[in-house]
Amino acid sequence: MIKRMNAPIIAFTLSSLILVPVLLSSADSAAAATFRVNNRSDLPDMNPGDGICRAEIINPNTERAQIFFTCTLRAAIMEANAYPGADTITLGRGQYNLDLVNDGLQSSETLGSTGDLDIVDKLTITGKGKGVTTIDATELHDRIFDIHDPSIVMISGMTLTGGEVLPVVGRDDNQQTIIASELECPILKPIDGADGGALLNRGGIVQLKDMEFTDNIALCDGGAVENQNDSLMLMTDCDFIENVAIGNGGAVENDEDSVLRITTSIGFEEVTGIPTEDDPNPAPTKKLVIAPPSQFLWNNAYENGGAIASDDSLMSVRNVEIQYNVAKGMGGGIWNGDSDSMTLVKATIEWNDAMDGGGIFNNDGFLEMRRTTVENNSPNDIVDYNIPEWTPDF
Repeated sequence: MIKRMNAPIIAFTLSSLILVPVLLSSADSAAAATFRVNNRSDLPDMNPGDGICRAEIINPNTERAQIFFTCTLRAAIMEANAYPGADTITLGRGQYNLDLVNDGLQSSETLGSTGDLDIVDKLTITGKGKGVTTIDATELHDRIFDIHDPSIVMISGMTLTGGEVLPVVGRDDNQQTIIASELECPILKPIDGADGGALLNRGGIVQLKDMEFTDNIALCDGGAVENQNDSLMLMTDCDFIENVAIGNGGAVENDEDSVLRITTSIGFEEVTGIPTEDDPNPAPTKKLVIAPPSQFLWNNAYENGGAIASDDSLMSVRNVEIQYNVAKGMGGGIWNGDSDSMTLVKATIEWNDAMDGGGIFNNDGFLEMRRTTVENNSPNDIVDYNIPEWTPDF
């Protein structure tokens, strides 16, 4: 049976999640810089730490080669990492293709000059909106963002696609790189190099808003996003479509004592009053506006949690639609792992498929559901397995 979390667990969960935006807004802006990306090429910064986002472009199509200086996304992040303070990077419309491949072992690349975009400091990256600004890593053969502890990061207004975490594990006799196969996932798991197809959070504090993750793949866990190692993450108005994990969490995995909140934005809009005979010029009123549900559609996990997997962590999910996801193991929609605490509010979980627990597989965890619909999943809707002895609500 589904358990209600007792009062101490609820209090701890909510306090942890409420602290996320507070901690994100506490970044020191005394030495902050703003970098405006004006070139969609993938080029590194020339001199990280000098406070200038500057990548070099050589135009050979002239009688004498011309050298131009410009600001790319990679150069801006390298400069922000080296420059103290809570920096900001702004992106325009269009597609930013990442193709500066790391030619060494991927696990050794943390500088961000090649391969994935490493973030090691306080940083805000803003685009023009999901579907308007796109970062495509198809030619990179790596994930897009790698966020390291103790970073505080806000990313908003963009689509992340084409992330691929299939780590290099060595070289053959001809010095050609050897890519890990899906059978090597358990061996690679300890190096944390095989999780998070688009974004890996290794212990930072991260806020994602107005984002779309599509067509990303991870050799192990978190086809699009992996939140691990005591991380805090807040996702608002984020959609996940057609991502794949060879391990757990086709779209998202929350692991290793981390806290994740998935929700949608709430705001107010001004509404013009209706004139009446007694009040011909009524004052405007405020109307509550709730954003459409976040969507998890057509994600796939070769193990557990077709859309979402959470293990030894805390998670809150509000106002989401989890549909048409598949897990070859347990939990076509959601897999709630060992001793996890998860709250679902106003969630629709339907048309998902798994070996067992087509909608939700609750494995030895605490699960609370309110205003949540779980139906039309295959082969069943909810499996509540090996729950600890019930503790009454306080």
